[in-house]
This record gives sequence, structure tokens and C-alpha cells, in this order.
Amino acid sequence: MGSHQLQPKAFSTTVQDDILTVTLYRDFDSGRLNQDWGQFVVASHPGPFAQVRLDLAQCGRLNSTFIAGLIRLYAAYAAQGTQRVVLVAPDKRLLANLKMLRFDQYFIVA
Repeated sequence: MGSHQLQPKAFSTTVQDDILTVTLYRDFDSGRLNQDWGQFVVASHPGPFAQVRLDLAQCGRLNSTFIAGLIRLYAAYAAQGTQRVVLVAPDKRLLANLKMLRFDQYFIVA
């Protein structure tokens, strides 16, 4: 008998009251778990939504794939009328990086 190990979960999505919430988990930045995450979210939840929230409370270190997905979310949902993606509990280093890259204008912090 072989043993099966569950692969860690990178993120989950929920929709409630016209609000899409994407929750990133601690293992988001592990291996290839986060590959094309933004594209997956947009394809799975085409919208439109009154608000798109990205819950980062469980996630610390994030890489460029995260930022690319974040921009993809903004571009897809802004085209439908959603104002800006709401970042929930982001790490201060992430906010500094977004500001340095001049991406902070596309997001708000809850």
C-alpha cells in the first residue's frame, strides 16, 4: 500500500452577496501551487462583482507570481466595473513593494 500525502492548498475562493473573496494560505508560495492562480480565479469566477477581496492574513512571503496574479485580477474585474481589489491584512513588506512598483494605485487596504 502506498501512502498518499495531500498537497497543500494555495488558495480558496468564496462568493457571497456579490463579493468575491480569494483567501491565500500559508503554503501559497510553496513550489508551483500558485502558478496561474489569477487566471484560475478569473476563469472560475468571471463576475462581475461589486467587490473583489484578497485575504492575505494567513500568507506572509509572496513572489512575483503573486503580483502578476494580483494585476490580472485587477485588470479583469476593473473592466467590469469593480473599482479596486481590496487587500485584507497584507504584510507591510508587500505594501511597500506594491508602492515601489507603483501598483498601489490599483488596490486598497481593508
